[in-house]
Amino acid sequence: AMQSIQGKVAGVQIINNDAPGAAPTVRIRGLGTAASGTEPLYVVDGIVTTDIKNINPSDIETMDILKDASSAAIYGSNAANGVVLITTKKGKSGKMNLSVSSSYAAKSIMNQVKMANASQYVAYYNENLAAQGNTTGFLSANQPYNTDWYDQVAHVGHTQQNTIAISGGSDNAQYFMSYNNYSEEGILQGQDLNRNTIRINNTFKLFNDRLKITQ
Repeated sequence: AMQSIQGKVAGVQIINNDAPGAAPTVRIRGLGTAASGTEPLYVVDGIVTTDIKNINPSDIETMDILKDASSAAIYGSNAANGVVLITTKKGKSGKMNLSVSSSYAAKSIMNQVKMANASQYVAYYNENLAAQGNTTGFLSANQPYNTDWYDQVAHVGHTQQNTIAISGGSDNAQYFMSYNNYSEEGILQGQDLNRNTIRINNTFKLFNDRLKITQ
């Protein structure tokens, strides 16, 4: 979810991590502590949490960032690196609403390094030894294999996301339920992620709106 606001908020630096499932590095107006971590404090629907990797970005209604010490003071010293306030979607009074979304993306290495073949590597290696004055340790020019290992471990990665959400309710009860499947195949082989998320937000009003229960 934090990747979606990269470059859009002043004073917030977000550095993406290309490993599937890895959270990006978030810096809000630099480092606020020396030895107590560098990540901001996340507050989701009033609940304090350490990260938001388990939240489907499609379920987020609003996202606010507290950057100043005066605005984050309510959270104490835990807010030294800033606070990210997230409000998730909830049901609204009215008829049932069904929404479905799906996306697909592919990614590859933008500037792939051109590797030397076997004969080129042997030539460079031996020239380096000769330049250092060595007389032993030279590689044979007759190499049986010519494998580009960079090309072998990297390939085109695929990302697919499917979301279905149901919401609605009456004046006294509103409901929201969503299911999200997120699968990502990394650029490096063996780096895969498959995540399923279910979120339920229900609100019940009792005793003529004197008591409200949220789930």
